[in-house]
Amino acid sequence: MTDEKLDQHLTEILRAARPAPPEGWQARAAQSMTGPRPARGLRVGWLAAITVGVVTAIGVGMIALPSLKASGLLDRAIQAAHRARTAHVTTRVWGVGGEVLAEDWLSQDGFRRMERWEGDELVNLDIFSGSHHLSYRWLRATRARHAEETFEPIPGASTSPEGQLQGVLLPLDVPLHKGSLTLLDEREEADASGAVKKIVEMSWRPGERNCLYMTVYDQAACDRRGLVYEEDDEIFIRMQIDPDTDLPVQMEHYRLTGRTWELTCLSQYEWDMEIPQEVREFEPPQGTTLERDLWWETRIDAQLARASTRDWVVTVHALDVNRSGDIVLSVSRAETGANKTTNSAPAIVVQAVGDDGSRYSQSNVGPFMGGPGVAFAATTLQAEDAGARPKSVTLTIWPYPSSPSEDQSVTFRNIPLPPRRDVDGVQAAEREVIQY
Repeated sequence: MTDEKLDQHLTEILRAARPAPPEGWQARAAQSMTGPRPARGLRVGWLAAITVGVVTAIGVGMIALPSLKASGLLDRAIQAAHRARTAHVTTRVWGVGGEVLAEDWLSQDGFRRMERWEGDELVNLDIFSGSHHLSYRWLRATRARHAEETFEPIPGASTSPEGQLQGVLLPLDVPLHKGSLTLLDEREEADASGAVKKIVEMSWRPGERNCLYMTVYDQAACDRRGLVYEEDDEIFIRMQIDPDTDLPVQMEHYRLTGRTWELTCLSQYEWDMEIPQEVREFEPPQGTTLERDLWWETRIDAQLARASTRDWVVTVHALDVNRSGDIVLSVSRAETGANKTTNSAPAIVVQAVGDDGSRYSQSNVGPFMGGPGVAFAATTLQAEDAGARPKSVTLTIWPYPSSPSEDQSVTFRNIPLPPRRDVDGVQAAEREVIQY
């Protein structure tokens, strides 16, 4: 873009967004900041789940922020946010299907709580802490309430403390595949009371479709609930920053619709506060069905056998046998090299033979959970003869059966088999269902 065209472009944005903002937007923003917040649900002593690096946005990648009239204020604000010990973000969005309230609590210790409200109804909630994850969903179509608690042996925690809070300043510190973010202005402003705030203003074109703050977590739901930005939308972003701490206080999004800038998103930030215990706990509302699947929590520290290939360490954690003689093998692999493979695929391959010559076929490998250099699987080995009664089993395991590790395997001989359990599905038998 030539200098002349760029100047014209910026002039149009600033004239539309500041000297003559859309009629009524100030009252709307003020009302959203002071409006009543839905009350929390009752709490119970449940402490949950993993850390996710964030985000409700769809699309990842990297862009650089062009420098225009830049004093470095935006960079300092993002860095200060990433250094914060905790963050509390309340966001109101006006998107598809009406207004949504989003509330997020994050901590560098790996805790995160995400809520999505529609009116007085808590629609979605996720709590992550360590390897535990509690999710709650209110299904609009059936008005059913469902919650699930799981233990995931591979927490999705970031390797750096700063990464824990990345994405709080959506979309400024979230990687994007495409799009362009242009810095327009950095300055100081005094409000009606005389308090000084630092202001950063930007223009953003998403470059691809973005679904933000969805209350239904699938891309097909973009057109039903949440804030949707199309790839060619013109978004004006205004951030207020505390002059003493360089931490963001508030961020507003405006979308250009025709010749009008429409307020679509308003976020307010609180930093380095203690997260209340009630935030770390949750009791599902009455009528909720809670399913609790803690299969790996009881097995992750167990070790029946362990052996190594050139590149992998393979651990047999547990064997469970159902009424038909099928074996559920809980097994993991860990890469020993410096460069970790992304192990979402392929799955672990197992061959099994009983001490009486009985054979098994591997029928599935679920649940399978993988990350860089490590994977866990509870894989079913189906008995070809349900009448066979072997006392032990020999397992040959290929931890990563594709190049360059396709020739690497380990064999565990004569591992004792536990008694058969009087159930068809041993995993389902350990899944607890609680009705509130």
